[in-house]
Amino acid sequence: MSAEHLLVVAAGLFALGAAGALVRRNLLVLLLSAQLMSAAGILACLTFARLHGDVQGQLLALAAIAVAAVQLLVGVSLLVARLRNRSSVDADDVSLLKW
Repeated sequence: MSAEHLLVVAAGLFALGAAGALVRRNLLVLLLSAQLMSAAGILACLTFARLHGDVQGQLLALAAIAVAAVQLLVGVSLLVARLRNRSSVDADDVSLLKW
């Protein structure tokens, strides 16, 4: 695939994630939308690294993948803790970050 095609896919992924974050109010959907947006950024970073033949961009993408994995782990654990204490995971019900 050419760089233009990969950047269009990255832009589509980012737009899909942004739309999911703006439209839905479920915390799980918000978390997955953030993951889609970070995946789009990683894909764009890898595309530019491939375009310029640079290894540093690939290392940056690898670090971003590790950060995204930790973000997902922490987000899901907070979501499970929230679900155990309350019956809803709706983002509108979360007004304060206290128990």
